[in-house]
Amino acid sequence: MVRSVREVFDEGQAAGRLRMPVAAWRWATGSGLVPGADVGPGRWWRAVVEADPEAVRAALRGPIGAGVAADRLTEALGAPLPILRPRVTASGIGHLVKAGLLVYLGGDPQFPDIHPDQVAALARRRDLPALLDRHVPLGPDQAAVRLGVRGDLDGGAQRFVEHFLRMWVDGAHREPSQVSRSLRERIHREASGRVSGLAARTSACGCVCAVRG
Repeated sequence: MVRSVREVFDEGQAAGRLRMPVAAWRWATGSGLVPGADVGPGRWWRAVVEADPEAVRAALRGPIGAGVAADRLTEALGAPLPILRPRVTASGIGHLVKAGLLVYLGGDPQFPDIHPDQVAALARRRDLPALLDRHVPLGPDQAAVRLGVRGDLDGGAQRFVEHFLRMWVDGAHREPSQVSRSLRERIHREASGRVSGLAARTSACGCVCAVRG
């Protein structure tokens, strides 16, 4: 009986054929070392898979976890962090993958494993703060840092801050750091304790563009 030879491979089969981790194949395709899927979504011809296995194997360093990647991007923002700039979180790395700025190499898609060289390259970009504002949602505590708000929001205070955020969306696009001192003091007077029930996403301009109560 003649055994058929596989001619088309998905990513798991390609990694198995080359006897390397799936992460190595994902990095090779995501970084352009290997051409994009040429048979269909996530599928490659045998000739592509076997073209240069040593280069594919050598290209992968790491990977590193989302938490480590987040710490490195946070460090790149400056020490100490600029005023109103929250830390990058592990979940933020997942959003950067979704935005196509990082290549998913494995693990939980919300907290993915990433190539350290790609993280380093992103950390060197001058527009890193703008990229984070555009693609990474802010949780309640991060939104508080971004707006300079501290404290538990009771119903009235929460409504005030949410109203402020919505006005920010509809008004001129400015960085939160440009909020007038009097308005910032008013926000502080309205809020006390931790921020709760508030989530925001920043746009490319650093303005808030979505709020959920």
